[in-house]
This record gives sequence, structure tokens and C-alpha cells, in this order.
Amino acid sequence: MRRFKGEINGEKFIGDKNKRELHDLDNEKPLCQIDHILNAKNEIPFNFYFEAKDAGYNNCVYCLGNSKR
Repeated sequence: MRRFKGEINGEKFIGDKNKRELHDLDNEKPLCQIDHILNAKNEIPFNFYFEAKDAGYNNCVYCLGNSKR
């Protein structure tokens, strides 16, 4: 579910700055813990998948799959 909280303004993807993990908000799973990321203020928004990948973010195993961890 897309969010409009903190640094997030309806973007499709959110990165966890601490874990360097990328989440797809249109395919969010309970184990993604997006609210925890937002409450800890560890979020970074991305409009496009390639932007996050270019920035070194790894896929979340739950919502994106193909995690390299």
C-alpha cells in the first residue's frame, strides 16, 4: 500500500536506509515491516526500481524476491 508519511509521497518503492533493502509498496507483505521502517525514519523513496538498484539497494525477499542476501 502506498504511503504519504515521512519522506514517502506516494512512491512505488521504499528503501530501508539501515538494511539497504528495497520494498515494493504495491506488493507489500506483512513481513516487510514498512511501518517499522517509517517509524524509525529509515525510509528513502524511489519512483523507479532501477534508481534503487543503481544506489546499491537489495531486493526484499518477501515483496520483490530474488534477494542477493
